[in-house]
Parts: sequence; C-alpha cells; structure tokens
Amino acid sequence: MRGANLPLSTLAGGTAFVYSIALRGKGVLMDDANYRLALVVKAGHDGQTIMMACNGDNNFEPCFDAPAGLTGFTKGNGDFTTSTSICTDYVISVGSYITRNVWQTYRNTIAWYPASKMTGQRQQLGEISDFSSYGIDDNGKLRPTLLAPGMGIISGTNNYDNNMFLVNAPGTVDDSNSSQFLCSYVEKHGRNNWYVLEQGTSMAAPVVTGIVALWMQAKPVLTVNDILGVMKNTCINDEFTTNPAMIPSGNKVQAGYGKIDCLAGLKEILGTTGIETIEVGGHREATPSTMYSVDAPVYNMMGQRVGKSQKGLVIYKGRKYVNQ
Repeated sequence: MRGANLPLSTLAGGTAFVYSIALRGKGVLMDDANYRLALVVKAGHDGQTIMMACNGDNNFEPCFDAPAGLTGFTKGNGDFTTSTSICTDYVISVGSYITRNVWQTYRNTIAWYPASKMTGQRQQLGEISDFSSYGIDDNGKLRPTLLAPGMGIISGTNNYDNNMFLVNAPGTVDDSNSSQFLCSYVEKHGRNNWYVLEQGTSMAAPVVTGIVALWMQAKPVLTVNDILGVMKNTCINDEFTTNPAMIPSGNKVQAGYGKIDCLAGLKEILGTTGIETIEVGGHREATPSTMYSVDAPVYNMMGQRVGKSQKGLVIYKGRKYVNQ
C-alpha cells in the first residue's frame, strides 16, 4: 500500500489535497461482504467535500461501498477504470465489444463465454465487454474514445506459450490440460501453428490502428483532430451503446463515440458515397488478389473467414484496390 499527499489549487481558489492509495497483491473477487477491505472516509467539518474514486481492474467489483444505514460517509465512485497513460489529447483510447460469443475448439467441440459478471446474463453479440475500461481522464475528457472488436477474436498464438503447449515441444498440445480457446492450426515448417480465441482491449486497439493507417493512406495530411472528428461523425451507435440498460456498467461513457466504422470513415475522408474501382496495373503489388497466397486463413473484423471470391477493399500506397 502506498499513499500520496498532493496539494492542488481549485477553480474556486481554495486548496485541495489528493490522496492516492495503491494496493498490491493477488487480485481476487470477494463475493462475501464479511471479508472486504474497508476504507471509510468522513468529512471533518460541515461544508468539506470529499470525493473518492476507484480504478480497480474489475469494474463490476464495488469500490468503497458505504456502510449500510450510516449517513455522512462517502460512498465513492467506481466509474474510473482507465489509466493515466491515456490522459492526453493525442491518444485515441479504445474500448472493446463482442463479435463472437461461441466458437469451435480444435477438438470440434463448441465453447462459449460464461455469463457477464456485471449483468449475470449470457453475453450477446455487439455488447460491450465486461472488462472494457471507462471513466474520465485527468484532463476531464470522457474515455474511451470509441469501441472496436475485442472479444471473440481469432488470432495467431505463440507456440512457446507454456500455458497452452508443451514446453519442450513448441506448438504441441497437452490433451490432458488443453485450453478451450485453441481453435485450429496450420502445418508449416514441420510443426503446427495455432489459432486461438483471444480477447481484450489489446485486441481492439490494433483494429483501430489498422483502420487509422488505412484512412491516412487515403489522405496522408489528416491530423489527430481530423481523425477524432471522423470517428465522432461516423461511429455506429445501437442499443448496446445508447441504452444504459444494455451497457454492462450502466454508464453510457463506457461506449465512447460508439463502434468504429471503417468504410463510413473512409467515405467521409474521401468525400464520396461510394468507393471506385481502380484496376491493378501490370506489376505485382500487395492487392486483395495476391494477399491470399499465404497458407494461413484470413479473417475479417467480425471473425468471419474470408475467401478469395469475397469482395473487399484495400488501400495500398495511396491507391484503392477492390477484389472483383
């Protein structure tokens, strides 16, 4: 545990003291209220204001809950789960929503996510992930900026991950202790190379990174504020981002601008309602026609496997190509 006493000036001209307490140890969700760490704070005199915030990893775990039946105590706010690393105008913070809730394991069995820890209900496609952080950053801005697919993503995995594979045989599954997240593999270089179901804002953020890269290939002079403006104007909003009853935390801040829409953003940037087809010249480039020459299967943002016959758009070196 550590604490910090930081004097700050308030807008009213007074002095505020900020105390920060950090707990280190094994993270556990304590279901029994008789065994909780209690931190009770009460004002020393009338008119004194005390604000408490918790940025715990599990935003479904109550933070600083006020004792039942007692008055004059500060309950605190648990809607602050973002870290200080995003507290700048030049950072696009990304939350996660669900694009797959059931999947087929390598044993050809069907697996699914457990019920939401916040709602107790089966998690639905399109719903914001339980673990997707939200809150107000140090500069008073609402976070996250927007949402992207981050739960139920089929991804390549590390053959040397000893939580899934035998340590002395990379990529070899221990059937007595295998993971339900292992999906399929590709045989290459004399061993199996696995795909696994992944989740996390660590999966959602690269989706946004790739989309922003695509946008900037279409218009390299875009600034951060331009990109934020495109996101705000074109994000998709549905019942899972606008109805607090459908949001795990019940707080609309958790949805940001909504769900990123790559094509809508691209159309706004190019100032067009459609994307024209530009034929490939006589030279070979990384176009949709050639990008499927690899042995590994390709998946789109929704976790669907993409075939050679499926139409799609790519921008390469500032030029637009369409799979016919």
